[in-house]
Amino acid sequence: MSAGQRVDGWVGGHNIQIGRVDGDLTVLLDRAEYRLELLEPREPARVPRSRRSPSYLLDARQEIVPYRPRPEMEESLRRWRDEDDEPASLLLMHAPGGQGKTRLAGWFATQTHEQGWAVTQAVTRTARPPAATVQGLGGEVPLLVVVDYADRWPLSALVHLVESLVFGHPGRRLRVLLLARPQTGFWESVEAELARISIDLPSPIPLPPLATGPAGEVFTDAATAFQTALTTPPYTPVPCPAEWSEADSPLTVHMSALAAVCAARDDVPAPDRDELSKFLLGHERRYWQADPTSTEQIETMMLVASLFGPLETLQRARSWLKLAHLANGDTQAEQLLATHRRLYPADTLTQSNPAALAPLRPDRIAEDFIATQLARPHTAELVTELLSHAEPAEIRQGLIMLAAAGDRHTTARTALFDLIATNPALARQATPPVIDTFIRHGTHRQAVTLHRALPRYSTELLRPTRDLAQHILTTLPAQTPPATRAYWLNWASLRLAAAGDRQAALTTIQEAVDLYRVLAKNEPAAHLPNLAMALNNLGNHLAETGDRQAALTAAQEAVTIRRALAKNEPAAHLPSLAGALNNLGNRLAETGDRQAALTAAQEAVDLYRVLAKNEPAAHLPNLAMALNNLGNRLAETGDRQAALTAAQEAVTIRRALAKNEPAAHQPDLAMALNNLGNRLAQTGDRQAALTAAQEAVTIRRALAKDEPAAYLPDLAMSLCAEVWIKEMHSFDLSTALTTVDEAIEIYEKLAEQLPQTFNGQLAAARATRSNIRQQIDAASQEDPPDEQDAPDGP
Repeated sequence: MSAGQRVDGWVGGHNIQIGRVDGDLTVLLDRAEYRLELLEPREPARVPRSRRSPSYLLDARQEIVPYRPRPEMEESLRRWRDEDDEPASLLLMHAPGGQGKTRLAGWFATQTHEQGWAVTQAVTRTARPPAATVQGLGGEVPLLVVVDYADRWPLSALVHLVESLVFGHPGRRLRVLLLARPQTGFWESVEAELARISIDLPSPIPLPPLATGPAGEVFTDAATAFQTALTTPPYTPVPCPAEWSEADSPLTVHMSALAAVCAARDDVPAPDRDELSKFLLGHERRYWQADPTSTEQIETMMLVASLFGPLETLQRARSWLKLAHLANGDTQAEQLLATHRRLYPADTLTQSNPAALAPLRPDRIAEDFIATQLARPHTAELVTELLSHAEPAEIRQGLIMLAAAGDRHTTARTALFDLIATNPALARQATPPVIDTFIRHGTHRQAVTLHRALPRYSTELLRPTRDLAQHILTTLPAQTPPATRAYWLNWASLRLAAAGDRQAALTTIQEAVDLYRVLAKNEPAAHLPNLAMALNNLGNHLAETGDRQAALTAAQEAVTIRRALAKNEPAAHLPSLAGALNNLGNRLAETGDRQAALTAAQEAVDLYRVLAKNEPAAHLPNLAMALNNLGNRLAETGDRQAALTAAQEAVTIRRALAKNEPAAHQPDLAMALNNLGNRLAQTGDRQAALTAAQEAVTIRRALAKDEPAAYLPDLAMSLCAEVWIKEMHSFDLSTALTTVDEAIEIYEKLAEQLPQTFNGQLAAARATRSNIRQQIDAASQEDPPDEQDAPDGP
């Protein structure tokens, strides 16, 4: 088998290796969002003269400085790999950049390979090179998967990777090692998304900083290695710094050693810690000056590379260089790419598919370079222009790099804040580190600007947006008007509920209601609409936490207010009244008042029908929602044919909407189909009912795969609906049993988190399973029917 060749990717490139690697690429798992690449060893090579820049020498992948053992961490990883009884386990190792995560993971990968394991690295968002061989993940040997920069992966892609490994290879010994920088809420999000998967999730382990004592030894070893690489005479004296801070990372020590070696060679004073990057970037530029291309052009090209590289194709790289005003056409762009290849030869790539515009490494050098460039005139404007032409994944990458640089540099975070202020649409590609940068370094106003630009809902951002909303709330100036505070309390409650903290959401929205109630008493014209909105949300949060009677009371008050407002200003308030009536119908149904629930639902439909006739784009989705609920209410009161008619109309509207905007309307189409299946079953159309129910399951399964926290309850509901149809008509009971078992497994995990909300559904699903088993047992004890009396198939 050929050795595993690595191809630079969007998130961090390829950093983990067994020794060093080259040759043809062997891909073990190939997916749209990521792939697994086999890692196998080769012998280290001599450092060529063209590779003696600081960026190359400090790159952990090149292993210029020999690996320094970290016995305690090595033993922790070994025990996790070998002594844990769980067949599948995922471990997060976290530390700030430059702390040595990649080197330790590389050592561990090497040791694991020597123990007979298959070792792979997960790479996200890259195109597989034509020369790659897709081998598949077959075989029974244990498997280690290393995911570097895990905190920069889209959460959905990370979850999909783990699901593919666990579900695709049950029983195989599997270890997944995530490497990440510390990030608020990252592990909590991962843990919540993976809770439904049968994989062990031990507590994350931090990689501690260097002890004060060994730092001097690390410096000496690094200096010796750099002298060898640069062919500097070994007798050249390299002074070791007199003092080390416990906060000094291995990368900082290596940078100090390299700067000291270069300074001694050039007979100049060595820089202090604060000037390390400036000094080494000066040497990087001196390396560029040996090339005939102008240094200014190279600087701009490397800014593009460090923000957005490595790029998947040469064509895209040429486009970036033209967008950066470095080239007028493909010919000039290709000349610049040739310069980049001379300065940074792509020795980690197959010749048939060389990646383009690989960034400076390590990350700290790239981040410091980006910050330095942003201090120059017009660079921020150039970055803004580049991002306006970027694809979503490229915007994500650029914002990640700006946030990372902004953690230490004012110029970078100022550029990031200004970008979001002038082009809020960029925030749709924001990641948790971007939001964290705003929280830790931004002003209150900048945090508000970001919040307003973020999407209303994103699984990846549930916890960061919760933290952002709470940050805004807690940093409100002391003299903030009560109306503003109530506004942000309302938002914080929505973010808390979306992140699963329903009790805190309830407490927060209650405070908002209390404030709006006082405001509305003094200025009803200005604040009654807001009080009704907050009451509506309060009713939803009370229902979610199981207090149905209090939820009903809140919903009734919201309707009373909305009705009075709509009487005086129908154009302004009828849509809100319709929405409040729709929610009231749900609350009444939950408390058992079916006739009143039907009346409220019917009024909501009547209002939305008039509104949709005049403004279909604005109100058709709401009409479909109201029809869906009306169908449920009609079914509960026994009018099955009318319920079916309402459900069919809801599906017709939802299907048309989903055809044009699937991302926005597929969830609601699934809900409508789910209810249509129930209505069809009640009117006796078994096959049509099953078709509708199974389509709902298909849609919700896909949604739950990407956003399990949001859609797993819905998937369980649809699974139960499919089972109910089969149970009701006593057919295909064996598959119904399998389906209800899946629903029970989901409800068990949901009930652990919110027993008051999901215990009822869990009990109902278990009762259904018991009934089905009884039907199967009864059928097995009967005499088989005569052949001519055999029932038709389903």
